[in-house]
Amino acid sequence: MSHIFCIFCHMKKWVVLISVLIGIPLALYSQNFSNKKELTGLAQQKDARRIGTGMLYTVLEKQRSNDSVSEQTGFLSWLTQKPVLYSSSDDHWLTLNPVFNLQLWKSEKNSGYINSRGAEIHGNFHNRIFFHTSFYENQGRFQDYLNDYAEKYGVLPGYARMKPYNDNAWDYTSAFGSVQLNASEQLKFRLGHDKLFIGEGHRSLFLSDAAFQQLFFQTSIDLGQFRFTNITLQWINPNFNNLMQWETEQSTEGNYQRKTNSINMLEWQISDAFRLGFVEAVVFKPETGFNLNMVNPWLFFRASMIRQNSGNNILMGLDALYAFDNTDVYAQLMIDDVQATNLGISNPCNRFGWQIGAMYYDVFGVQNLHVRTEHNYIRAMSYAESMPEISWTHYNQNAAHPAGNNLVEFIAMVQYRWRNLPLSCQLNYMEYGDEHNESVVPADFNFPGGFVAGDTKRFVFADVEAGYIINPVWHWIAYAGVSYRHDGSDEALWVRIGTRTNIHRLIRDF
Repeated sequence: MSHIFCIFCHMKKWVVLISVLIGIPLALYSQNFSNKKELTGLAQQKDARRIGTGMLYTVLEKQRSNDSVSEQTGFLSWLTQKPVLYSSSDDHWLTLNPVFNLQLWKSEKNSGYINSRGAEIHGNFHNRIFFHTSFYENQGRFQDYLNDYAEKYGVLPGYARMKPYNDNAWDYTSAFGSVQLNASEQLKFRLGHDKLFIGEGHRSLFLSDAAFQQLFFQTSIDLGQFRFTNITLQWINPNFNNLMQWETEQSTEGNYQRKTNSINMLEWQISDAFRLGFVEAVVFKPETGFNLNMVNPWLFFRASMIRQNSGNNILMGLDALYAFDNTDVYAQLMIDDVQATNLGISNPCNRFGWQIGAMYYDVFGVQNLHVRTEHNYIRAMSYAESMPEISWTHYNQNAAHPAGNNLVEFIAMVQYRWRNLPLSCQLNYMEYGDEHNESVVPADFNFPGGFVAGDTKRFVFADVEAGYIINPVWHWIAYAGVSYRHDGSDEALWVRIGTRTNIHRLIRDF
């Protein structure tokens, strides 16, 4: 990471150059859907975990206003228009609802199921303390590529350790929750164990909900047009299957190695439409003890400390959005490491990524017809380290893009809702390197450069799902869908049918 310090030495030059390049056609950033059209599916689900403008306060306030309790009485009204339990007064509100996903799927070669069930609680006191918690138990038999992932990494994508269950199935649990204190209009604190997401896209180049949930503490300070945010995360190195190649393997029953990640963000609301965010993140060595600099929200405050301790891992970048009347154009730029004396694409020391995308609302004037288009590029061995204990990973999973790195990707998504009938379509196309794409294992930076390094494979994922919303208050839907996946060597097509609530999604499109 020695070359990264050139960035700090020439920070003004880099910031000006990057801002100009990104600001010409695109511009950039917001993490708040509260002023957008009604969303369904993935966009609605991600809203609750995005970091930035809204925090938990905006999400829960929006849920409270949107999920108003019907005045009608009777069992049918309770089942289709109300929360299971609800309490509200001038000084509090509280809801309790079930969470579940009961699914059957079938392909030409095999079949399987998902059986997830639990409960969630949302509420606040005096519009100052907001909280949510959920827990559910899961069993499932999955497609071959997810089983292969589980065998290799010891986890399912987005979840923690699991154990075998019956015939070729897995058993695993999930628990989420956080509490937010609004100390004032300008100062907010949030503590929790949950999935988080930085950005506006389907993917994130910094922090994604694709990985397992993490313990975190978040501080947000508003000063006029600026917002300073610090998120201090505890990530875990379970090292299942000894992917990190330790001399002494870690016991699967032991106390797993911890590492601290501290992310600072500065958001600048340049105009009503344009928001630009600067991101600085550090993964500290596991043996580094806690210090107050980890929770300091001021951007670049720790630069001198990082320079004196090159054993840490740093990422920097930009995240922004320009909002038109019915279109959001967004982008991200992630810088892992660059060699200031040789910025060429053939130099493997230059590790970075970018994202360019747009979200179109009410396309062609059709209400609730939304379209997303997105492009992502991540250089080979980005996020990785020769000492994998400080790599950009959590619980044996990539903390940003679920496919890791060494890839170029294009995504198109369409969502439409007519009354209680939602429809979603998705198409992913990705070219990725067959090697030099891991972040969990020790990095080997001795590889040829290039836009995509090494032998290239093609990945295609397509999905169509239709449903019927039974209860919009707790997002209960009956659905049927079909998925197609081809990763360059294996091909699969499967259909599914089931019923679910707004449960944390299982990442499948990689």
